[in-house]
Amino acid sequence: MKDTSQFFKSAVLIVFLNSLIFHTALIAAGQPDDIENMPLEEIVHIMTRTHPQKDLYPKILNKAEIEPDLRKSLVDALVIRLFEVGTKIGVANTSRSLRDLNAREVLPQLMKIWNKIEKKTYALEHGDQRIQLLLTIAHFLPQAEHIQFLINTESDTAEAPIVRFRATILLCATGNQKAIQHVLSVYENAKVRLPLTTRMSLDDQKGYVEKIEQQDNNRTPWDFDRDLISSYIETGLLLNPANIDTDSDGLIDGNDRNPLCKPQEGEPSEDQLIAQFILYLHARYYSISRSPFNFNLLVVQPIDTWDGKGNQSLFDGLEFAGIDGLILHMNQEQIKQFRSLHGSGVSVISIHKEQESEDKKDIKEFRLSVSGGPGLHRTYDMRFKRFNNVWLPVFWQLGMIT
Repeated sequence: MKDTSQFFKSAVLIVFLNSLIFHTALIAAGQPDDIENMPLEEIVHIMTRTHPQKDLYPKILNKAEIEPDLRKSLVDALVIRLFEVGTKIGVANTSRSLRDLNAREVLPQLMKIWNKIEKKTYALEHGDQRIQLLLTIAHFLPQAEHIQFLINTESDTAEAPIVRFRATILLCATGNQKAIQHVLSVYENAKVRLPLTTRMSLDDQKGYVEKIEQQDNNRTPWDFDRDLISSYIETGLLLNPANIDTDSDGLIDGNDRNPLCKPQEGEPSEDQLIAQFILYLHARYYSISRSPFNFNLLVVQPIDTWDGKGNQSLFDGLEFAGIDGLILHMNQEQIKQFRSLHGSGVSVISIHKEQESEDKKDIKEFRLSVSGGPGLHRTYDMRFKRFNNVWLPVFWQLGMIT
């Protein structure tokens, strides 16, 4: 058994050293004056690596632009590679390379692959085959078909959520009225389907409260304040089990999607409307945590910690609708207490607005920070653009991971 283990370790070491030697040789061969003599197979390998050599890749593209025969050979080889590798992780550069080569002639083949592969994602956006295929196909399609293709993708409930999300961003970036209308209608429908109340209308709640007030002696230990959420769960969510309306906003705790947030006076600001949309997008397409009590839960941090000064953030007094779960507004001390009870399995969300540029009045930049929950601490950088007084996302990318 010991000999077998030693043999396996030696084999792994040999494979690793051979791989290292191969990649070192490629780098050595990647000097500008060697490109002319580089075999096609090596060029294709460079173009489809997870991290293509930055000094060689643009040179290859330039060479392909002035040499039609080379471009055709590269396109043919890349399409064959797409059919061969299917959905394996690490081959998304194949799609990106076809996009960089502006290989619109292979659109029928790309559509065939799109319809063939599973509606799943396997990696982060930059390295995911289906997402990169979506970007490439959308780039090659004529505008009318382009818009409908993206709408169909976003509307397909069997599609991977992150692919649907990416289709949403691409729709907004077109500035097309039909595309924008689709995105906004989906958002408005979500807010109607998932309003600020979670169980009953305000009129029904009024009738319920009047009824229990007439039965003041009819209290039970499991729900002492009779707010339709158990005292045990209220304690775990840092709500007051002896107060029917912890945040005093007029909604009893068991009927409040934002039970730790007393809404601000007046209408939300432009930036707060964007923050509402950002959280909706994140919860709908990216991820939402399961609470320790087995229902969806988002924890948002009202205090902006990015500048370390505790300035008022976009979340202060801001309630959220259109999200399938509870949203808890917690400061740092509450988050610390919450995690001492439940660990770090629930994500904590904060949004930071970047400083606006004087020459970009119609552009706003934000950063979404997600800590805890499934995966690692991560950030998303995003850019919003104004279309007829409506701010919509036109750019969104994964930022820092720690």
